[in-house]
Amino acid sequence: DTFLDSLKRQNESMTTVRQAILDISHRTITLLAEIRRLDGEIAELRQARARVKTKV
Repeated sequence: DTFLDSLKRQNESMTTVRQAILDISHRTITLLAEIRRLDGEIAELRQARARVKTKV
């Protein structure tokens, strides 16, 4: 096992780590977008409920 082999393995594992970080970042962005969308839906439902309560 040469020094070069060791460097190559380290580089491959760093690439794997980098890819995992990118995947997590993408999932986080997707989750934040979904949370924002759900917040909007909740706000709409609250407004609708308030309108129904004022009519009764």
